Amino acid sequence: MPIGSLSWVDIPEAHLAFSEAGDGTPLVCVHGWPFHKAKWAKVAERMKGTCRVPMPGLVDARATDCHPDARFDMNAQSSTLLAFADDLGLERFALMKYDRGGVFHDTARLDETFERRFVRSRMDDLGVLRGQLRYLRGVDWAVVDGLAEVRPRIAAPTLFLWGREHRIVPVEEGRKLPASFGRPAQFEEILSSCLLPYHERPEPFAARPLAFLEAPDRTPRKPPPTRTSRAVTRSGARRSD
Repeated sequence: MPIGSLSWVDIPEAHLAFSEAGDGTPLVCVHGWPFHKAKWAKVAERMKGTCRVPMPGLVDARATDCHPDARFDMNAQSSTLLAFADDLGLERFALMKYDRGGVFHDTARLDETFERRFVRSRMDDLGVLRGQLRYLRGVDWAVVDGLAEVRPRIAAPTLFLWGREHRIVPVEEGRKLPASFGRPAQFEEILSSCLLPYHERPEPFAARPLAFLEAPDRTPRKPPPTRTSRAVTRSGARRSD
């Protein structure tokens, strides 16, 4: 299937569009807000010889038809991804997710360039604009703020890839994240890249997850026991990547 080709799956929240490339280790690529699945095309082209790369269009209203009562909060998005993986028959898969950081926390960045790229382009298509606004309304900041408590419970192998020239969330801030995970995550910088490293430098970017997926020791470890609780077991867990 050509990378630009569209297929659809019917899940509880939507008639969800996706593209897919390659064959091998399943690697589901999830776009961030306010982007869409096509942003992964350059990376998928370079990984398709080793990986099966499904790219769902979660909020891309140009192709995905969300049901009127669809939820857009973080937990609902997780359920959407699991339903999507079930429909594709993926029992175990790696997940690659991108977002660009807290743009709106720095009002100096809300300039003419930002308006042209992220506001006007969506106002030209009312369907896309409605989908993006529904996504924003679904953000539960209590869940976002609670991620600091969730990260220590994440025992799955994790790799951060960061644009060295990222100005919105500087690389110095990114380097602090790996130690907060239950199993310390890996952290690598993509040189000469900023906001969209996977789009700006697809060749070096794609090489990192390929090497990560081929590493021999990627079995998630149980978090260590604490004084107040026993170690969590993985009995009944269907997915660990």
